[in-house]
Amino acid sequence: MATGIVIPYEQSNPIHEGRFTSLRDYQLAVDGHIEALDLDMSAATIFANDESKILGLPLNRRATLLWWLSTPAFRHRDVICGNAVLVGQPDSEGTTQGIPQDLRALLLDRAKYRVEVQTVGETERWAGNQMVFDDYFEAANWGLSLWDRWTLVTGVRVVDV
Repeated sequence: MATGIVIPYEQSNPIHEGRFTSLRDYQLAVDGHIEALDLDMSAATIFANDESKILGLPLNRRATLLWWLSTPAFRHRDVICGNAVLVGQPDSEGTTQGIPQDLRALLLDRAKYRVEVQTVGETERWAGNQMVFDDYFEAANWGLSLWDRWTLVTGVRVVDV
């Protein structure tokens, strides 16, 4: 059984922890066949509805922001629609793992967030300011917007305060 975070497309519905024992559990959570989108951070994967765009499912802003923040190659190129599930990447036998504890804690247990950026020539150092956000996804949105405006930014992350 894997523990994950369900990210509903409807922003008025909070993200929440879920337990998944079979492929059918994931399919029920995303309302259809699943596709796996591996994230570059925290060894995590987002499961989303494979036919979401064909079916005209609504944009999942929160899942898309998380995907863009973690995997910049898809930023402004693709979006996630419909409900999504965030879990760990599979083990060497292909079994989906539970969400990494640090990522689970960041998304579900924290109340305040900051945005940090890396800039050209600063590959080891992250810098931030005093702005504090009450919501992880609003911090992610602000950080990605900053990345779009400031050409020296090469990476963005959201951290807890």
